[in-house]
Amino acid sequence: MSDESMQRISERLGQYMREAGLISTPPRYRYYEGANGNMYCWTTETVDQADDDPKGYYASFIYRGYGKGSRSGKPETWKLEAKRNHRKRKDAKARAHKMLRRDNPA
Repeated sequence: MSDESMQRISERLGQYMREAGLISTPPRYRYYEGANGNMYCWTTETVDQADDDPKGYYASFIYRGYGKGSRSGKPETWKLEAKRNHRKRKDAKARAHKMLRRDNPA
C-alpha cells in the first residue's frame, strides 16, 4: 500500500471523527494488512472523544475494502467497521490481531 493512499485514509478518518465532535485531532494508529486487503487497526494514542463516549480509551477497528479491487485483495476504498474501545493499548492491539487471524486463516 502506498504512502499516499494511507495518508488519504488517515485524513478521511480524522475528518469523520472531527465532524462528529469525537476528537480534535486524529490519534495515531498502526495496522496489520490482511491477505484480503482489509486493514486491522489499533490506536497507539488514547482517543479524546466527546460526551457520549468515554475519554482516554484506545480503539481497535477494521477498514474493510469495498468497490473496485476489493475481491482481488487490492481495494481502492475502505469502510470503517467493528470499532471497539479498550482501556489498554495492548488489548486494542490483541483484538486487531485476533480479527486478522479470524478473517485470514493460515
